Amino acid sequence: MKTSAASEARSSPSSARSGQTLEAGVNYRFVDADQHLYEPPDAYSRHLEQKYSSRALTLGPGIAPGAQRWLFDGESVLPDHYERVMEPGAWKRVFSHTGEGKVWESDDVVIHPWERHPEITHRDGRLAWMDEHNIEATVLIPTAVCDTLASCGDMPLFYAHMRSFNRYLEDDWGYRHRNRIFAVPQLSLDDPELAIEELDRLIRAGTRFVLLPPCCGACNISPGDPRFDPFWERLVEAAVIPVIHLSGHSPYWEYAGRWGEPTQGYPVTDAGTPRFTAFQEYLAFVDRPIMDYIAALILHNLFGRVPGLRVMIVENGIGWVPYLLTQLDKCYRMAWDSPWLGGRPRDLPSELFKRHFYLSPFLGDRIVETMRLLGPGRLMLGTDFPHPEGVTEPADFLAELAGQPETVVKSFMRDTAAELYGLQA
Repeated sequence: MKTSAASEARSSPSSARSGQTLEAGVNYRFVDADQHLYEPPDAYSRHLEQKYSSRALTLGPGIAPGAQRWLFDGESVLPDHYERVMEPGAWKRVFSHTGEGKVWESDDVVIHPWERHPEITHRDGRLAWMDEHNIEATVLIPTAVCDTLASCGDMPLFYAHMRSFNRYLEDDWGYRHRNRIFAVPQLSLDDPELAIEELDRLIRAGTRFVLLPPCCGACNISPGDPRFDPFWERLVEAAVIPVIHLSGHSPYWEYAGRWGEPTQGYPVTDAGTPRFTAFQEYLAFVDRPIMDYIAALILHNLFGRVPGLRVMIVENGIGWVPYLLTQLDKCYRMAWDSPWLGGRPRDLPSELFKRHFYLSPFLGDRIVETMRLLGPGRLMLGTDFPHPEGVTEPADFLAELAGQPETVVKSFMRDTAAELYGLQA
């Protein structure tokens, strides 16, 4: 992996461990709300119950020579991120809104993570990388999430794959490794009973977080529907935080067909990059799915029934926040005397949003303006390491906060996420 001379000169792992920092004037370590792992070939099969082995999610040949893709029942269901991937930070210009921001692939930005990059594939290597980059703790989120299997027509099989993956996480990463790496297991609300069964097991295993997709899944039921209240209540009782992360599995794919677009992505490149049209990117990624998901939680009154719930919104940016809050408040007032699934919320949606949600912006988002809108302690650092759309230097975000009071900067770089993680002040 490429490392800049400036970053090499700033610090060493030993100085970061002792609490000294990479940046002058910063005397604390950062807490990251968005890091990822790349899965090994047996992530879904290692602990899959024997009765499901004939339909295991496995790796098979990809389109490009040497590439591999995740297969289910012989059909490709996910792009693979195993043999060759875009190096961390390769798409920084796209997500920081600078220059032309074109996404490209070439030999100088493609790496083989399992061959030479333990910081990407193993927890000891990740801890060393975190020390080098002044990171105290992070969540660790899957890359190849199996939520596409929700539509396979076999809920027990779908949940069996999630259970298998979660046990792999326990083996290789741990849910609270040294209180620094918080691996995030997968869950889904498609079957409430199976979801609570696995959630109870995860709570016993010590998880602090669970990953949920920003959509209603195959059940076509709002996540704010009262029938899911026992699941959300269990999260609050166990102090487990749901993490809603960008997902490639979206009902908007089907809707794309109404606009003359394909209802699925184009074949991935040999470096694992999904290929979509610009319209598909607009329709099915980031803004629209996450806004609808949040609207369902708020307008279906989940927080009126489960007031202690806190939700992390990760790798969905924040550009949509002002628009969403304005629209939700308007719709709330317009529909005052209409039927309300789950009951009418007592407070304005914008106030509920500010009370219950925590977000990680993209580099280049309007961080300071959004902080002023939401109030203190709602935005937090998210590097997205080691994905190409993220950053390799968490300190890059300090420039976004130039001129802000130190308490505001520290809240973003550490304190907000640290409180959610249960770390000491």
